[in-house]
Amino acid sequence: MPKYTNTLLHLRNQHKIRAVLGDEKLDIIKGSIEVVMNSDKDIEPQQIEGSKYDIIMIDDASGINSMIVFYIVKTDFNIYTLAFKEFI
Repeated sequence: MPKYTNTLLHLRNQHKIRAVLGDEKLDIIKGSIEVVMNSDKDIEPQQIEGSKYDIIMIDDASGINSMIVFYIVKTDFNIYTLAFKEFI
């Protein structure tokens, strides 16, 4: 699987995440995405057997959780639309 650099990440369904997890968790997710986009880190999608979507895992910038996992549900050039999966 190739590495993606200079990638823009868009989190979809933020209103649903807010309704289920609250403002604090949504802010953690958005802040962590912003840290990754502002860094020079490569994003390495991983395939999950039996899933039609690749996933990415990023560090939780708040330090509360270890990682945040997202599905990549859409790709347009260097813009990746993400669906929140879980905190691990």
